[in-house]
Amino acid sequence: MRKNIKIIGTILIFLAVGELLIRLNKTYDILSDAPEIISIEMENSELKNALDQNAFNVNENQLRILVLGDSYINGGGVNPKDKFSRVLEKHLNTSDSVKKDILVLDVSRPSNNTFDNYQTFKFYQNRFQPQVVFWAYNFNDVLGSFKSKDSIDTLRTGKKQPKRQKKQFRNNSKAFVNNIYSKSELLRFISVNTQKELKLKGWVMPFGDFYYLTNEAYVDDGPKWKQTQDLLKDVAKTCKADSTTFILYKIPEFNLLGQAKLFSMVNSKLSSFCESSNILFINGDDDFSDPENGLFRLSRYDGHPNALAHKKMAVKMKDYILEQLQRTD
Repeated sequence: MRKNIKIIGTILIFLAVGELLIRLNKTYDILSDAPEIISIEMENSELKNALDQNAFNVNENQLRILVLGDSYINGGGVNPKDKFSRVLEKHLNTSDSVKKDILVLDVSRPSNNTFDNYQTFKFYQNRFQPQVVFWAYNFNDVLGSFKSKDSIDTLRTGKKQPKRQKKQFRNNSKAFVNNIYSKSELLRFISVNTQKELKLKGWVMPFGDFYYLTNEAYVDDGPKWKQTQDLLKDVAKTCKADSTTFILYKIPEFNLLGQAKLFSMVNSKLSSFCESSNILFINGDDDFSDPENGLFRLSRYDGHPNALAHKKMAVKMKDYILEQLQRTD
């Protein structure tokens, strides 16, 4: 009996010390494992400010490119000068085949979902009149709040920014899990890091958002996936009417480049949808190789692209954009 009490006491002490250490680490980052702090706002620029103030004039000597997406393309965790849109603009400006003023309007915004990006497109499309729309699509863009596209008021007087939708939990199970996590930082730490390690090996536990996104969200009758298709079709229709090149680029999870099978359903559904809708689709997973040494990821557990990945995407898109523009000339 006394031996059992001693064992139980030892376990309780271990759990209490572990809980204390994890809570201290959360506050002071003792283990130096805190994630990058990523802004949730659009980056300001002279071009964006001119558009927001209705002080921008379109002319035929411009090559106008609109960039949409979330923090993955916005440049979370990298030096702003190394982000996709800046590098793309730089490489287009040094191309001998471009004789126009290069204007890259980056209105990507961290945490955007499909509806946020759609609303941003509607907000800037008439003002900027892009010849190219580059939409960096993240597999988790079906999460969050969606509204009817008919409810958007893009021309309201005095409106300075496209609105952001309120984020929502996917279902009550996630709220339940978060409630448990709120009681124990140790449990959260063990669970989250165990799942991260398993994903790196290609194993996904049958619960949580990642499992939902890769196994359930993109089924044919998935409500958010159906809404996503409607929104993308509307963008494609608008771009076709304006003779605008619309590129939908599925951006990879850069810490999971070696586990492409995890995204087989997502990639298949996106590819078949775009093919049937005449949308130019590029699967970014195919643009990156040599994943084992982590060349392109921000960190082991962070799927954001690092500066090298931003450069590789920008160079690829520079060539692709020039190729598409030559076809339409």
